[in-house]
Order: sequence, then structure tokens, then C-alpha cells
Amino acid sequence: MLAAALLLGAALPAVAQTAANPPDTMEARTAACAPCHGKVGEGTQDVYFPRIAGKPAGYLFNQLHAFHVGRRRYPPMNYLLEFLPEAYLQEIADYFAALRPPLAPPEAPTVAAVVARLVAAEPKAGQTEAIARLLRKVQSMSPEERDRLRDEHVSSRTKPDLA
Repeated sequence: MLAAALLLGAALPAVAQTAANPPDTMEARTAACAPCHGKVGEGTQDVYFPRIAGKPAGYLFNQLHAFHVGRRRYPPMNYLLEFLPEAYLQEIADYFAALRPPLAPPEAPTVAAVVARLVAAEPKAGQTEAIARLLRKVQSMSPEERDRLRDEHVSSRTKPDLA
């Protein structure tokens, strides 16, 4: 019975299960760029993987070419670009140059981060202890108090000077 099934199966034409063809668009072709550079080249929080959307096409092509020929070394980029033709690198550069995703909103700095940055900036004599006291006070505040303090600081900086 098994032999008959195998013979019957061998006599039938093989039908491959094929998924629908993926779209042949530059967006689909550059999907490999998304994990590092963002879905539409907008970049990520990691500065090591920059925003590439909206950069000049010539600049992008030069960077792609440098990875392509090994002048710039980063193994994932070198691997992806090594065998692509120059004309296709130009198409990729043109594609990302034409994209204009919105910029991410700037992060509101926390008071603790600003104070820590002040301490690291080698303050003048006498300021170190004052900054340290301020940092301890801010750290002892509740999150709501810190939010209110930040909001007051931000709103005071954005009011126009009418004097």
C-alpha cells in the first residue's frame, strides 16, 4: 500500500507551494536596512545607526560605495553591499534621499541628568557642593514634583521675552 502511494505520488506532477510574490519595490528591497536604520531610514536611539532618510543622495552613495569596496569596515554592511552593482547602490541612495519621515521629538532632559552634566563640566570653586545639594534635593522629590519642576522650567524658557 505504501509502495502504491509512493508510485502514485511519483507519477503526479510536483506542485510547489509558492507564496504570493512579494512586492518588487525599493521599500521591500531595503527592508534589510530597517533593523539598524529604522523602517523608513529615520534612525534609532542608538547613535551608532544613523538616520539616513533625507540625506543627500551623493553622500549616501559615497557611504554605500565605501562599504561596498571595503574602504569602510562594518561586517553587516560589507556583507550586504559587497556584490551589489554600483547602479543599484545609486538607486538605494536615491530612495533614502527622497524619504522625509518626521524627526523624533527631542527628549525632555531630566533635572537629574542636567545636574549630573553640570557636575561633570568641572564647575567653578564653590559650585560643586551647591550642585550636589541640588541633585540630592531633586532625587528626593516625588516623580510628580520633578515633572512639575521640569514643566515650570520648560515653560519659563519658551515664553517670549516681551521686555
